[in-house]
Amino acid sequence: SRFPDLARIYYESGPELTRKFVADYLAEQTRLGTLKVPNPRITTEQFFGMLYSCRMRSEFGMGAPPTDEEVENYIQNAVQMVIRAYRI
Repeated sequence: SRFPDLARIYYESGPELTRKFVADYLAEQTRLGTLKVPNPRITTEQFFGMLYSCRMRSEFGMGAPPTDEEVENYIQNAVQMVIRAYRI
């Protein structure tokens, strides 16, 4: 709260760029007929929400951080969920 511009600059130069890349990718796959994603921006936000939740418990001090293997499994599962949901 002391440096709102710093938070905005960080978000716009990192997380927002990644989200834009993924949303653009989903939109392109929809144009190519590989996937059918009605709203790539919302789907991207939901996808990143799934990824973030992997560490949520540990960030609240409710357990150890996930292992690298657990993170990898979590990512693979999230990707498969999106593919299954929007595959043509």
